[in-house]
Amino acid sequence: MAFTYPEDDAAASRKWRAGPIAVFALFTAAGVLVLACAVLLPEYAVLADLQTRRDVLAHQVGCDEKLAAYNGRMIRATREDPVLIARLMIRHGNYRPAGRETVEMNSLPPVPSVPGRLLREARNPPQRRESSMPARAGLWLADTTTSECMILLALAMIVAGVALFPQRADQRSVITHLR
Repeated sequence: MAFTYPEDDAAASRKWRAGPIAVFALFTAAGVLVLACAVLLPEYAVLADLQTRRDVLAHQVGCDEKLAAYNGRMIRATREDPVLIARLMIRHGNYRPAGRETVEMNSLPPVPSVPGRLLREARNPPQRRESSMPARAGLWLADTTTSECMILLALAMIVAGVALFPQRADQRSVITHLR
């Protein structure tokens, strides 16, 4: 004959009560987590792609604004400076002033013009950042079949959590009394 202490019985009953609640919490939390991942990660991948596109377009707009400012300064300067007009004509139109001798110079290659540098800069947008793990998972979950399977798995885990959570007699009486 074994003698039990009242504390031991209370601890055993607490352990018995904690088991089903832990099973319920484990399955439902895992199901909700999988459901959240299946729904949110594809949208996160789309957001990351849109941010990359935004950065590329902002770079191109910045280059276009620099080119427009350069052209505006050039147009204002040509109205006032005849030497600048002659230099531009020599550079871009094979213009040679009459009565002047031209001398060929074998020197360093000419420095690229400002519009050329800006166009070259516009052709080299910022590099795409390496995708993070959630973005790669979102691309994987963007597939319709994969996403549907993950949603079904999440719902099955939630249903399993509810089905495996046994209701005690006192809980049933409270539930029926509330109805």
